[in-house]
Amino acid sequence: MNLSALLLAGGEGTRLRPLTHQVPKAVLPLVNRPFLHYQLDLLRGAGILRAVLLSGFGAGRIREALGSSACGVTLDYIEEQEPLGTGGAIGNAGRVLHSPAVVTNGDVLTDLDIGKALRFHEKMGGIGTMVVYPVDDPRRYGTVMAASNGRIAKFFEKPEHPVSNLINAGFYILEPEFFDLIPPGPGSIERDIFPKAVQSRKGLFAYIHNGYWKDIGTLDSYREATCDLLEGRLDRFHSEALKNRILSPVEASARIDRLSVIGPGCVIGGDVRVENSVLFPGVRLWEGCRVSGSILGTGVCISPGQNVEDAVLVLQQRREP
Repeated sequence: MNLSALLLAGGEGTRLRPLTHQVPKAVLPLVNRPFLHYQLDLLRGAGILRAVLLSGFGAGRIREALGSSACGVTLDYIEEQEPLGTGGAIGNAGRVLHSPAVVTNGDVLTDLDIGKALRFHEKMGGIGTMVVYPVDDPRRYGTVMAASNGRIAKFFEKPEHPVSNLINAGFYILEPEFFDLIPPGPGSIERDIFPKAVQSRKGLFAYIHNGYWKDIGTLDSYREATCDLLEGRLDRFHSEALKNRILSPVEASARIDRLSVIGPGCVIGGDVRVENSVLFPGVRLWEGCRVSGSILGTGVCISPGQNVEDAVLVLQQRREP
């Protein structure tokens, strides 16, 4: 298949504030890698070497962080001048591709084998394939009902009373015919387009992913994803996570536990203790500091002997589009 990828990276990351006052969600450091690097690695592993980033808020900082290529994938950018929603953004880009595309939400951490999903998609012959994932409580997500052959019979966006535990996992494989269903202008692919695709002649199919999956769009899930990477719950990324965990010199008398991350350019003084915490680049912990269960944003400085516990601290700065 002649494939490209579309990465949805236009969200403001409101549930990740105050971290996203400094860094757009799509490139928020996760164990010292911009988050989208994890998705780009998956795409490269499936032989997809070109991706288009659909960005709005923070577009300039995303481009600055990723450049024209990353993880062996060439990057192009489409910047929204006004919010288009998931439907409008995907439709805008998809109509000019004239080829199938892998589409990803820019806030999902997973070990999905995209190659297997592509083979399923080719076999089914639908206008689209949605990767789905079983969860205990699907009410926060779009849910699907699928027939035994995988064809989706119904799609419900964030239902109060779910009839299935299979949720929309935020990865899609879409044919050019799918993009024809999307009208110009703002819209939601989940609420406006998927219900139409389900009724199409060729249909929309569900590929079930039973590996690792997490929406990192909240502070709690960001913390959980950090621990999961360090504890090896994603085999694909475990060795690199361990290699990237501490990127600054640490005084010999300091103690950093195995679930903590130290970014580049940090200063870690003597007798410092860091437990279950993430330090962004340029953080300074002077002698005798104790940091536990916290996230410290770029440039934060903690005075000697101070204790920081269960906190999220960032330097105040003006948010730029």
